[in-house]
Amino acid sequence: MEEIDKLIKSTEYQNVILKVSKNKKILDNYYDSLLKIAKRNLEISDVKLEYLEELLKNDEKSLIYSFVKMGLIIDNQEEEFSKGEEPSNDEKMVTINNLGKSITFLIDDLIEYYLLKNSQKELENYLKAIRIPNAKKYAQELKEVYDSIK
Repeated sequence: MEEIDKLIKSTEYQNVILKVSKNKKILDNYYDSLLKIAKRNLEISDVKLEYLEELLKNDEKSLIYSFVKMGLIIDNQEEEFSKGEEPSNDEKMVTINNLGKSITFLIDDLIEYYLLKNSQKELENYLKAIRIPNAKKYAQELKEVYDSIK
């Protein structure tokens, strides 16, 4: 987690956050928990932190991707799971009000961008693994964003 913390506090990351987020509120409440989630997402994606650092420094399209994605409004109502993988009633989706963007949102965007650029087949599996509602639909929307900036 120390490496993720270092990335988040880096000048490059902070500058991109400022550029991409414009009028969106950036939340760093529960910072340690956000770091744990970012670490978990990196592990699930099997994307190395060094790859994200390289994208951040050398791939301007990753920034454009994040900026374009920030404008997306995705209406996900239900989660989709394979037969036998359905969550219990206690684990089903709840509606959460959006109070802003997490300080780690850029890490999530960079993971998605990396998978779109290098392994699109893995994107949907990754989204399902981190429990994104309607992962298949969301993956398709992300592909459309990616295709629009190629």
